[in-house]
This record gives sequence, structure tokens and C-alpha cells, in this order.
Amino acid sequence: IRDSLGLPLCYLTCGLFSGQVGIRSVQSEFEGNVYTPDNRDQLFVTYGLFRRVDYGVQVGIAGDFLRENWFATTELTQIRGDIAWVYPGGNALGFRFAAGTSTGTTTGIIDGQEIEVLPAEVINNYRFYYRAVSNNCGFCDTYLGWTDDNHAVLGLDYDMPFWNRFGLQTGFTYYLPDTRDDVVQATDEAWNIYVGFSFRPQGAIWYGNYDRPLFNVADNGTFQWGRF
Repeated sequence: IRDSLGLPLCYLTCGLFSGQVGIRSVQSEFEGNVYTPDNRDQLFVTYGLFRRVDYGVQVGIAGDFLRENWFATTELTQIRGDIAWVYPGGNALGFRFAAGTSTGTTTGIIDGQEIEVLPAEVINNYRFYYRAVSNNCGFCDTYLGWTDDNHAVLGLDYDMPFWNRFGLQTGFTYYLPDTRDDVVQATDEAWNIYVGFSFRPQGAIWYGNYDRPLFNVADNGTFQWGRF
């Protein structure tokens, strides 16, 4: 479940920048797993400042907050940035980054046994992307990058309008781990797949709105973290 709102900041920035705020709720592991019977509940909050353009340099900065309740309660924050060159027609070539601004150490219960120290840390990542815009105003972002932990990052985001006021959003992110003899690769990889539908009262006009959010609300693809 996700909701995001873009806001004009005419008085605060003289119309140069817009703002956004959004929230996403994710529920998974409904039957638990081998080491805990608890389901996994995640809450993501994103807020940001950005400037959209028809042609030239486009920039934005956002902060993300995550609270996860599972076998442990974890709270983390990160900052994201986006800078791109927008070509006439809407196609864009850009760079994005995400960096943790906090670490967490919590207690938890695994296999019925209390664990006193469970460290959590955001995986800093950096991505180059290319946005291709379609004739009906939808777009597809493809990206390739890396992390501070020697992952290769690849994926895409797809957003396409249909039925006038509805849009289809889908994509994936994959963190390909570096080959190391002392680590089983399956324990060091990370991935996220999503499929969703959005309702936009403005219809296709929404894609031309300068105040529409520049950043997707954080999820398990843009807010990756681990226990190290």
C-alpha cells in the first residue's frame, strides 16, 4: 500500500522547487519462517525537495525512514539524491545515490531465544540510470550501479498510464554479490520485485505536472539494509 503527494512550494522557494511526502506499508512472511513465527511489517516514510525541468539539469534530495517489526524492531534512516540531464521530449540520463544516516542495534527473538545484539546498517548504493519516455507519457527507467559492499546493482522501474486515470507500476532491483570464498553468495544477495496500480485523478496530465513526486516512496529496492 503506497500513497505519495507532490506539493508546490511557491512561497518558500519562489516557485523554484517542489516538495513531496509519501508513505508505504509492506506486509510479508504471513506464516513466519523457519526461525520465527512472526509476520513481517514494514513502514516506509519519504519526504523530499526537488526541481523538475523540461530541458536541462533536474535535481532532488529526499530523506527516508524505515520501521520494521519482525523478530526484532528496527528503525533506520537514509538520504537519497537524484541529478539528471533531461533531453527535449523527456528522456533523461542521470545518477542516483542512497546513503545511510543511522545504524541500529536492537534485541530480538530467534528460535525462541532472545538475542541481545542485532546490528542493522543501510547498504549505501549508487546508480546511473536512463529514462525513456513513451508517446502516452509513461516511462521506463533502467539502471546499473554498485554498493559500498561490492554488489553490482541492476534493475528497472516501469510506469505506464491506462484506462485514463489508472497507471501500472512495476519493476525490480537486484543486488548481485561479489564472489568471495568465505561467503555463500545466496546469503549476500538482495532483490525486490513489485507490481502495483495507481489512481490519478488528473489522468495522463499528471505526467506533465511539475509538482509530481520525483522520488518513489522508499521500498525494499531503494532502501536496502542488512545485519553485519
